[in-house]
Amino acid sequence: MTTTAHRFRKALGLAALGLAALLLLAATSVHAPALAAVDLPLKPSPNGGTALRLGQHFERMLADRFPALLEQNHEGTAMVVVLLNEDWIRLACVGLLMMVGTIGVLDAYYPGGMITLFATGTAPNAADEALARTMAFTTLMMYQLFDVYNCRSRRRSAFIGLLENKWLLVAIAFSLGTHILVVYVPALQAAFHTMPLSLRDWAVSIAVASALLFAMEIAKVALRARDVRRAAAPASAGAAVGSYRAAE
Repeated sequence: MTTTAHRFRKALGLAALGLAALLLLAATSVHAPALAAVDLPLKPSPNGGTALRLGQHFERMLADRFPALLEQNHEGTAMVVVLLNEDWIRLACVGLLMMVGTIGVLDAYYPGGMITLFATGTAPNAADEALARTMAFTTLMMYQLFDVYNCRSRRRSAFIGLLENKWLLVAIAFSLGTHILVVYVPALQAAFHTMPLSLRDWAVSIAVASALLFAMEIAKVALRARDVRRAAAPASAGAAVGSYRAAE
């Protein structure tokens, strides 16, 4: 087995293991009946999802400021819902997309890969491997920057109020700036085993990572449409009952 193939399979295995761990965590924390009997702060929510058991002081603070987040479990203890079932599904889908995209970019830049597109050589060499490693690192970082906008709301488009949070913009600029230093400063290149990227490389990384943003936009459109249908269903049922009683 070549060094390239070995590294690729190792990266694929680690990514798959991470995704499997995420799915296992979602399944056990939301659906396992045994977990509900364990005295842990993180437990299944009675209304679906995962909730955090609160202390009395924190409970009073949230009751004053964010009452919609609170609910009572079967013991009457206040819980704050931190993750809904749909959040677990989103986490799994986002993790899967990041895994596929990052490994795809890695393979596209590796010589002798399954979908090699950008490698300068056909045999394993240090330059192409360094570039492939840098591209995978950059693509994963860009995924995080795009996903932070997805995480602002479960339903609202990420493009609404894009510039309204100045501290978020500062954090994104800082993250991107430090990554650029790692990629272009010689001393940091030696420490992180990176190499400079061209404009084409940046375009590839941004195009792949931005797919997550647009995929979540499509998902939010579908979720908003589902919410509208669910809200309209009780009204339609009530109107039908009223018409039936009037006919009697």
